[in-house]
Amino acid sequence: MKKILLIALLLIVGCVPPRLVEKDGLWYAPKTDIPYSGNWTYWYSNGQKQVEENYKDGKKVGKWIWYYENGQKSSECHLKGGKKNGKWIKYYENGQIEEEGNYIDGKEDGKFIHNYESGKIRWIGEFHEDGDGSNEGKWIWYYENGQKSSEGIYKNKKEVGEWIQYYENGQKQIEATYKDGELDGLWTGWHENEQIFVEGFFKDGNPDGLHTEWYKNGQKRYERTFKDGELISEK
Repeated sequence: MKKILLIALLLIVGCVPPRLVEKDGLWYAPKTDIPYSGNWTYWYSNGQKQVEENYKDGKKVGKWIWYYENGQKSSECHLKGGKKNGKWIKYYENGQIEEEGNYIDGKEDGKFIHNYESGKIRWIGEFHEDGDGSNEGKWIWYYENGQKSSEGIYKNKKEVGEWIQYYENGQKQIEATYKDGELDGLWTGWHENEQIFVEGFFKDGNPDGLHTEWYKNGQKRYERTFKDGELISEK
């Protein structure tokens, strides 16, 4: 009944509810010169809520909730000084959680989980708010069937240590070692039938030493030798 009355009122008035006005970083109710404090709600033309907001002394604070036009939540979080602080949840239009994690001063911090629209996990990773909210720690990506697609470790937003990619059936596809975001060490790849595909070493992001590639049937395809990224010989 409330929704019907709201739609009727909008039709009679012929306009949408007024919006708060920003002046010098603070928000005001229309036609006032006092920074706004309290709740403020915007609506879609069909009578569904669009967003629920909270303000204190003209600043965005407290819990905010955004909605899809069908009435489902779109996202929700807490704001402090206009920036995300605390838990953040983003939803698909079907109600499944798309992403959830924590923010500090507007930057991602700690564990985040991102899901497929089916509800299955797409990736799990961590961010570090000290700096620019960079990727940090162990990250794992998944196919929608639940199998891992890749995994590895970030440090200061750069790949380090062992990284592995997988085929959708769970078999290893690539295994490599990184140092400061660059390939450094043994790099190995496999065909989907588990036959080795390629193997070689990298140094500071450049191929270095012997690199060998094989066909799916196990027959050697070629051998190449590199020195600091430069091809020295091939057979």
